[in-house]
Amino acid sequence: MRVPIRFAVLAGVVAIATLAIGACASTSRGADGERSTQATPRDVTVTVFYRERIMVPPNSELTVQVLDVTKSDSASTTVAESKTSISSAPPYVVRLEVPPELFIDSSRYEARASILRPDSTTMFRTAAGVPILTRGAADSVELMLRMDDGGR
Repeated sequence: MRVPIRFAVLAGVVAIATLAIGACASTSRGADGERSTQATPRDVTVTVFYRERIMVPPNSELTVQVLDVTKSDSASTTVAESKTSISSAPPYVVRLEVPPELFIDSSRYEARASILRPDSTTMFRTAAGVPILTRGAADSVELMLRMDDGGR
């Protein structure tokens, strides 16, 4: 009668140890899109420039975004964003954190930026997103904005 009780206690200890180890480990993020349970955010640095030798109006707004652009058949999802009032000349260096619950190793991310005048019209913007974070891309990028003719 002692053998089954010891086996049951041993099996219970193994089960508890397995659960504890599983709770401490980060979730694997494969092609199925499983999100991370790891508590560490992904840090991103974006440096923004424009070529024109002009100053932005005082109180213009710089918006920098990190977007999940994995799904080509639907709109991209913003995973990190910064909006900052600017009045000086570039370069503008922006640091963002992508929360771990929004980051997937198998996804494709892009950084984009725009500068809005105080009246909310677009003055500069990226022509296309620049890859960041996954698929061999770095965690810091430089964005060259172009003047937006449609804003005025």
